[in-house]
This record gives sequence, structure tokens and C-alpha cells, in this order.
Amino acid sequence: MVFKFERKVRRLIDLLLEHRNVYNVLKSIYDYYRVNYRIQVRKDLLLLTLPNGLKIVIFNRLPFRRAFHSVFNEIFIQKIYEKHPMFVPKPTDTVLDLGAFIGLYTLKHHRAQKVYFIEALPTSYVLLKTNVELNDLNNIVTYNFAVSDNDGSAYMFIEDYLISGSTLVSKWHQEYHKSYVKVRTLTIDSMFKRGLIPSYIDIAKVDIKGAELQFLQGGQRFLERGGIERLVLELHNVVDKKNFYFLLRDLGFKPVKKIQDGDTEILYLIFSR
Repeated sequence: MVFKFERKVRRLIDLLLEHRNVYNVLKSIYDYYRVNYRIQVRKDLLLLTLPNGLKIVIFNRLPFRRAFHSVFNEIFIQKIYEKHPMFVPKPTDTVLDLGAFIGLYTLKHHRAQKVYFIEALPTSYVLLKTNVELNDLNNIVTYNFAVSDNDGSAYMFIEDYLISGSTLVSKWHQEYHKSYVKVRTLTIDSMFKRGLIPSYIDIAKVDIKGAELQFLQGGQRFLERGGIERLVLELHNVVDKKNFYFLLRDLGFKPVKKIQDGDTEILYLIFSR
């Protein structure tokens, strides 16, 4: 019990040191717990504060509140995408955020030179775009489609419990997917060919819930020439990991760190060809 308390205090101190504003951090922590516990609030939208002082809105529905709580914890408290110093975006970096949800990762790293947001689920994308406009961020580009191994369309299965867990893979968490929506799909290669992303990306964060192999397969030309220098990626257990790791090696990516988070691997990779 004492250890858990000390860990929470340590994380609070880390947030204060990182964001250097006591009011913003304390207001953000208050909002973080309010979303989890004060579910009787009767509003369509909740306006919340992030530790860096930016504002964010979410729908006041249980799957969105759960998802906000989970993703906030990953990005601002656990910092699962920043466990290696090379993967903390700098003001000179161009960043690609695949599976952006409502924009928490990008809003944390909004000081990067340029950020490209990609979110497939239409309801999450509405919030994502609103959050960019709410904070008057003009260095961020948003797209509403899924990254896959082909250009076309696919069904996205909406997770009832945690909406940020929605996926293109029907067999993953199937018991939670009672509804689905058709979404547009594009490959990374096609995105570059169409001018939607630049020729060089410093850091890409990828959280696309089981479509990681399709991401590699649809971006082979772009990736094998070094279009992404540093890649931090969640690899879920539904993926054919043998083929994934073979293709990753063939494309020239070398692991520099791996974290096991339950049944998910968080891979830190650099292009080394």
C-alpha cells in the first residue's frame, strides 16, 4: 500500500517537473479522476484540462470516459511511448500519429514542428478535429481513414466497453463488438504518393489495434527507403508475429527496446539500413 502511494507521488512530481505549472497539473489530475468517478454529470460533452494546459473535449458516454482514462494514463502518467529518450518528440521533429483516438498523444507533443493525425473511427475523429481547433494548433494535419494494406474500405468494429479499442480485426475482442461502421482505408505508400504525408518522418507512433502487419505490408516502399526514422508501435497478440518480425527486419528496422504490457508488446524501432 505504501509502495503504491509512493509511486503515485513520484508520478505527480514527474508531471510537475515536465509541465512546470502546478495549476495545470492539479486541474488535470482532478479532471482525470472526475471522468472516472463522477459519471452522474449530465452533459453531452466534458471539457477537460491536460497537464500542459491544453483543453480537450470528450463525449460524456461511458465508453469514451473509460477510453479517456485509459489513454490519458498511458500517455501522461505511464508514458508508454517515451520509455527511450530517442522517442520523445522534439520541436524540430515531424511526427505521425496512427490511431490517434481523440488526440491525446499529439496534444501532449503539440510543440513538434509538424504532426499528422490519423483516426479512422468517425466519432473519435470529430473530437480529434474539435480538439485541434479548440487549442488553435496550426501545425497539425488530421485525416479520417484507417491505415491498412490496401486502398478501399473496411469495417471497423466498435468496442462497446472501451471505444479506443475499436479495430479492423473482427476476431479480436469479438465479444465487445456489437456494432461496426464502414471506413475508408489507405496504405502508407498511397498516402505518400498522394502527398498526404511528407517524404520523411522523424517519429511515428502506431496504435492500430491488430492491424500492425497490414501497416507494414501497405507501406513497404515508403518504409524500406527510410521514410520513418523512429517507430514506436503497439504489437497486439492477434497479429501473426512471425511474419511481422520477418517483414520488420526486411524493411530495415532494428529494435532498441521492448516492453511487455499484458498481452501487448510495445516496440521501439529505428531504421538502420
